[in-house]
This record gives sequence, C-alpha cells and structure tokens, in this order.
Amino acid sequence: MLDELSIQLLSALDKLAGGGNFAVVEEEDILRLVPANAEEIARRMSYLEDRQFIDIRYAEAGEYCVRVLAAGRGYGATVAREKREVRRERRDLFLAATVGAFAGGALSGCIVLLLSLAV
Repeated sequence: MLDELSIQLLSALDKLAGGGNFAVVEEEDILRLVPANAEEIARRMSYLEDRQFIDIRYAEAGEYCVRVLAAGRGYGATVAREKREVRRERRDLFLAATVGAFAGGALSGCIVLLLSLAV
C-alpha cells in the first residue's frame, strides 16, 4: 500500500499523463498538484516505477516522459472506496452491537419482571 504523498503523486500523474500513453510532464506542473519538493518528487517517481505503477522513459531537466500503467490508473479512487467500505463495516458492526446490547438488556429485564411476578 502506498503512503498519502505517493497516492497524490500517482493521482497527479494520472491527470497529467492519463490514457496509458507516454506523455511529457513538466516538474512544475507536478509541483502545483503535489505538496513536495523536486527531490522528493524524483524519489517518489522512482519508487512508483519500481512498484510498476508508472513507466518512465526519461527524466531530465525538469521534465519526465511518463505513462501511468494499469496498476496506477485509478489507484487513488480504489483506496478511497476501500476506506469508505471499512468505515461502513465499522459503523454497521457498532450499530449491531448497540442494538444487541439493548435487546439483551430488555430481554433480561422482562425475564426478571416475569420471575418476580411469579414468586
């Protein structure tokens, strides 16, 4: 799983060089979309290439010839969707536990009431 800055960089590259074809991307354009310096961008680009999210044909003088591979396209949206699903599952579990606790308490109260009336 990628860290937040790498996800932002991958999303920015997807916007700037989307479509699966090689595109020349200026470093200045990347810096406008990603809160990092040029050295950090270069390091993250290399990391993304090693993980086969992007393919870099060349990188020189503040420009990159890059394409986003299939694994990188839409990665940010996939991560956001997974986070929403985890939040929904946690919420559902909390609601089920809460309702179960109240139902168990109510049932116990009814049993105690019936036993006290029977005696």
